[in-house]
Amino acid sequence: MFIVTLFGITGVTAQVLIISSAVPTALNVVLLAIEYDNEPEFASQVVLSTTILSVITMTLVIVLVRLI
Repeated sequence: MFIVTLFGITGVTAQVLIISSAVPTALNVVLLAIEYDNEPEFASQVVLSTTILSVITMTLVIVLVRLI
């Protein structure tokens, strides 16, 4: 939110940028971890955790974005 405000971005563009920065970690992280055999279990846990927590965090971000 700070960076969007710092650059003077307003309106729908600001809302989209803020909401898109709050989405959970993508599945691509797991695929790369499997491909390079670098902690695939941990990557899977991160994706699962961020997806579950996004129910709460995305709701809060959307509410906050509607206030700006």
